Amino acid sequence: MTHRRIAIALVVACGCTSSLSWTSSGLGGSTPASSSSSSGGDASPADRVDQAAAWKKLTLKGIALGTGFFEVPGFTCGPDPSLRGFTTYRRTCVKFLDERCAGRPTKINHVSSHSDMPAGQICFMDEGNGGTYLDGKFMSPPLSAISIVATDTSTPRVYEIRYTFARDMLTTDSKLGQALMAKYGKPSHFDPPTQMSWTAADAQLAASCGGSEGPQGDYCTLTVSDTTLLDSERSKQKAADEQLAKRNAPAAPTF
Repeated sequence: MTHRRIAIALVVACGCTSSLSWTSSGLGGSTPASSSSSSGGDASPADRVDQAAAWKKLTLKGIALGTGFFEVPGFTCGPDPSLRGFTTYRRTCVKFLDERCAGRPTKINHVSSHSDMPAGQICFMDEGNGGTYLDGKFMSPPLSAISIVATDTSTPRVYEIRYTFARDMLTTDSKLGQALMAKYGKPSHFDPPTQMSWTAADAQLAASCGGSEGPQGDYCTLTVSDTTLLDSERSKQKAADEQLAKRNAPAAPTF
């Protein structure tokens, strides 16, 4: 029986408060122990240092890119993709910051049918598209949350962090703009009052506020990512899989 797919807007969490809590260094134990373990095998020592420095500079809510996916405390994670047969979605962990989620359980799952929607008084994220729900009701603007996304490898690492909160203005004299520049410095790109972005090595941090009209534009997002890390981890995983396949290959026949 084919289930009716739930139509959900492509949103990630929004908030009920515009106050920000910045930290200048990574969460305890979250800074990568070795930058070389997260870089491509052909990266030079200087490149690896630059990458680690970029991740440290662009920490978001105390979390650094390159961190082991399960080393960040306080998050609720989606199921192992191999257990559900999903191979095309990004494995995500979420922490709801919305005051309405205080005291409510957190759940996250990949929604493909009504049966995947949990019941009860909970804060829920659809791992497939980032839509958020409060007690089963789709939220627009979405609930305030921070989410982390893992590389699709056997040793997953954080390559994207997203924080969503209440709408504000991105200008040089707004509280939000001043807080961002105090932490990250002069932006690489600036399009007031909706966009700011920073680039460090291969990592990017993008701030976006109210980019669309209506409820779906009534929030801001901060997204830091490093797709080069994702590519290098995939490359290392492919090489490791090939080596394993060779070791486990059956004995050659006699010719």
